[in-house]
Amino acid sequence: MELKDRIRQLRTDVGLSTTQLASVFEKSEAAVRAWEGGRTKPDAEGLIELSKYFGCSVDYLLGLSEYKTVSERERFLKSLTDEDSQVIIASPDFASCLNGLVTRLRKLPENERNGVLEFINYYTSHDYKNNHRDVVFAMLKGATMLSQNR
Repeated sequence: MELKDRIRQLRTDVGLSTTQLASVFEKSEAAVRAWEGGRTKPDAEGLIELSKYFGCSVDYLLGLSEYKTVSERERFLKSLTDEDSQVIIASPDFASCLNGLVTRLRKLPENERNGVLEFINYYTSHDYKNNHRDVVFAMLKGATMLSQNR
């Protein structure tokens, strides 16, 4: 789901009109309609404010995560055992996905490719314990990032 769709979904979930959302953020209704129409995007500060207001992560707003909050993602990761992750890594589907990821990485401009690789490196070396579950998460996240850049 794209940013424009997430904003619309979150707004309607809480029962706000575009006029009401515009008022909350001191924006014009035309600005909110442009966000939801995909013609413009909120700036970084606006994304942070939207995430605070709707109680979700910026990653969720941007469509980089299917988990509305970081705690939802953490619960999912904790639900995977290291054995589950090893099965995922060993499966032909994962190998195919990984092959597709590498192919798509090679096609990206160098600066975008480096960004995805830095992200994967960060998650597999700094943020977690380097177990199979974290590698699976980093690779799936990397694939998600690439799908946004198609």
